[in-house]
Amino acid sequence: MDSFGTATAGTTSTLTDTTKNFIPNALLNKQIVFTTGTGQRIVSTITSNTATVITFGGTTAPDTTTAYSILSMTPRGVACYMRWINGNTNVNTKGKYMLLARGGNTNVLDLFDIARNYVELSIQYTPKTALINTGSSFTYN
Repeated sequence: MDSFGTATAGTTSTLTDTTKNFIPNALLNKQIVFTTGTGQRIVSTITSNTATVITFGGTTAPDTTTAYSILSMTPRGVACYMRWINGNTNVNTKGKYMLLARGGNTNVLDLFDIARNYVELSIQYTPKTALINTGSSFTYN
């Protein structure tokens, strides 16, 4: 995740966050996800940005109830599901990782380090029991 915050204004194709100072067009082609509030669960590709305004291909105008995240990692498969690993008792790993099942007819899981914005390792598992090769699926808590 590159950044996150709460909208201070918006239109159907822009989100304004006056608390930010983004480098112009540094967010180009990354994903913006509305995580709560108006537009919750909407995912769009960023087409440009200024220091405080993010432009994206959207249909719902974010407002001051809209929280968002900027994702720099593109989906690795046709269908993807990320699961936050939070239910363990190890304080060194609790809440630090997300598990990404690639989908797209693969049997690979990626361990994504949230703080470092980095796929730490890929794990191949057997047997491959599901075939997911069409559509897209995103899950947010």
